[in-house]
Amino acid sequence: MIYDAWHKANPVGPLIMGLCRLLVYLIAGLAAAGAFPERLLIAAAVSLCYLVGLTYVAKQESLRRIDDFWPLVFLAVPFVYGLPLAIARPAGLVLYVLLLAAVIGALTFLFRPAVPNVRYAIMLLIAGISLLDGLFMAGHGAPLLAAAAVAAFLLTLAFQRLIAGT
Repeated sequence: MIYDAWHKANPVGPLIMGLCRLLVYLIAGLAAAGAFPERLLIAAAVSLCYLVGLTYVAKQESLRRIDDFWPLVFLAVPFVYGLPLAIARPAGLVLYVLLLAAVIGALTFLFRPAVPNVRYAIMLLIAGISLLDGLFMAGHGAPLLAAAAVAAFLLTLAFQRLIAGT
């Protein structure tokens, strides 16, 4: 409850959430490789951007509207980074398209002509984290792990029907 109250009112909340995700990448990379390879650092930064955009949307849930649109630009960063990965490998292309569909779907919920459905947008963006991870894996030659990320995306959507994602 304290987290929800402080996080939603905190203007740098999206950055804090993105930094948390960045640290997940860095700690996992250090544990697995004992170092921070350049592509891990880049993936962590891309993930930070996605989380900043997602968290900004999440902060708007109680308002049921989006007041400022510029933070949504952060959601585009994975597509700029991921385009060469999508071009280079078929599995990367599949994950790129799936992530693009999820983000466009979320934005569609946000920009409905009648009443925006911020909650559904958040749920799709949260599940999309798995697709972003899968894009990194597919783009760097791990298609089986990327397939597991797609399964995690689907499971996240399924479990959000039972457990509130927001």
